[in-house]
Amino acid sequence: MFSEGTTVTKNKNVVDISIKLKTNGDIEIEKASKTLPGDPEKRIIIIKDSDTGNPVPQANVEIDKKWDVITSNEGKADLPDDVEDGEHSMVVTKDGVYVRTESTFSVENGEITTAVQISVPKIVDYERFKIVLDWGEYPYDLDSHILSNRYHVYYSNMNALNLNLDRDDTTSYGPETVTVRDIALSPIYQYYVFDFSNRDYPWSTAMSNSGAQVRVFYNNELVATFDIKPDQPGILWHVFDIVNGSEIIKYDTITGDRI
Repeated sequence: MFSEGTTVTKNKNVVDISIKLKTNGDIEIEKASKTLPGDPEKRIIIIKDSDTGNPVPQANVEIDKKWDVITSNEGKADLPDDVEDGEHSMVVTKDGVYVRTESTFSVENGEITTAVQISVPKIVDYERFKIVLDWGEYPYDLDSHILSNRYHVYYSNMNALNLNLDRDDTTSYGPETVTVRDIALSPIYQYYVFDFSNRDYPWSTAMSNSGAQVRVFYNNELVATFDIKPDQPGILWHVFDIVNGSEIIKYDTITGDRI
């Protein structure tokens, strides 16, 4: 008896189809269905342009060095059905256009619990630091702040000498993106994230439970990634400093201070 099998997935339903050819020439079709755990809408990673916030179509998302998923026109990459609960790695590329970006994400009960969105910068032909902030649905408004020895750049002062806030986001997820050029103009740059949504509640834990991630790119290379720690009260996250032109010093402290 000859047998051939295939699998069809629609939404959360998986149907295994087995086609058997009997010795008398008859064909027998057997179906067995099962339901995948989790909401399909929560098995999606979104790839965005860090400067515009627009989706990045036709990017390649490599998961666990095993699966390659191409993003849709909406920048969405659906997890393969075989990606199970646990910690996973991914690499986002779009050759010749965007900087190669590595990240990690977690799956629990069939749904992604971290790293819903990854924002990636374009490849450039000049020297710069690019700082990219992504987070979850809540709080709605997290703000990037960068301070040099002379200037403070944030949503109400978006440009100063060699510092630019390229994008301010007030409606969840980000990205909020900062560019630093001519890094030697200041001996130190301090980078903070402020929870503007909860500015009147200094010991709120909303920001620390937002899944916020900060990525630092130097020229066309990812050089550092910072993940916020959960369940920490406070509205101001001092993420890192850049000193002496290139050294990144991690602080990763959350306080109830305003900036």
